[in-house]
Amino acid sequence: MTDTILVDQDGHFKIGKSATTPKNEAEGFLASAEDAADAWGISLESLFSGVNVVLYSGTGMLNTLLSRTGRRLGLITTKGLEDMILMGRGLQAWADYSYADRLHAVTHHHPDPLVPRRRTHGVTERIDQFGDVVLPLYEHEVSIAAKKLIADKVEAICIMTIFSHVNPVHEKRIAEICRAEVDRAGADIIVYTSHEVRPVIREQSRLNSVLIEAYATSRGRKQLRGIEDVSKKYGFKYGVQTLLSFGGLTSINHPRLHETMISGPIGGILGAAYVGKLIGNDSLICSDMGGTSFDMGVITRGQTRIENEPLMDRFKLNVPTLHLDTIGAGAGMILKVDPLTKKVSLGPESAGSDPGPICFDRGGTEPTIAD
Repeated sequence: MTDTILVDQDGHFKIGKSATTPKNEAEGFLASAEDAADAWGISLESLFSGVNVVLYSGTGMLNTLLSRTGRRLGLITTKGLEDMILMGRGLQAWADYSYADRLHAVTHHHPDPLVPRRRTHGVTERIDQFGDVVLPLYEHEVSIAAKKLIADKVEAICIMTIFSHVNPVHEKRIAEICRAEVDRAGADIIVYTSHEVRPVIREQSRLNSVLIEAYATSRGRKQLRGIEDVSKKYGFKYGVQTLLSFGGLTSINHPRLHETMISGPIGGILGAAYVGKLIGNDSLICSDMGGTSFDMGVITRGQTRIENEPLMDRFKLNVPTLHLDTIGAGAGMILKVDPLTKKVSLGPESAGSDPGPICFDRGGTEPTIAD
């Protein structure tokens, strides 16, 4: 569901609900807002022209990553690091596994790579840990790699060189060459650099961050702009905002939109902390049950823990995030029975909002937690 909570300056509120519309989230958003406006007895025009803030949060971009339906990517990196994605970090290979799966090492595998090895190209260059150029950039290798990626019909080119968070000079030059080749080919390809997306230590986490920014946020940005367009159509005077993973608001035009990928659950933790103040209890456990996931957060003595390197779909990122734990036990998760052991298991498939659980009576045929 998409929920709209409409709040006035005195704290009175009304709630509207509508089924989420994944192909165009603006439709579900508008239907939900209309439901809230009806509860208050006002029109959509009165609603949007009268509010000061439209804040939209959710997990649409995370679902793009989970369902592997993002952009077709290519990668240019320092020569010698071409297998970095396939190798990953050891911790990633065990992340989100059950206790039983961690006991038996034969069952574990690395997360599916966002870029296959054949679309990963190494170029000769080297900057050391002090930011000094050890090997100059071989620009002709960059041109060859860019032309191959353009021929491969990638939708985005990611660039990550070693120690670029200390000195990004080579990444900047690689990006210039790639953009020139893209213009020459007349292609529609966006170029991302790791020093702009996540300029911090640890190459693997920085690589994951730039790949996920390129892979998952384009569709999310388009959805958010659709929500802003429909809000302004009905009289909203400002820009739509969303929530950062470490708390606080940002514009939907934020250049590092992967920092907002779990804005829905983060909003729940911040809301629980606020309710805790109202009821005079500063230590709380809060939970959020959605359609796909069940999230839990802890507030201890009024504080929420910040995790500097969280896991997102078994990828380790260096994006500060309010700590929460997630299990795949949302209301739409499909229940299955193993034919041999008769053991009941959940998901990972979800009924979603269309057709939804059987009890929605919209064509769903598989039993879910909601049923």
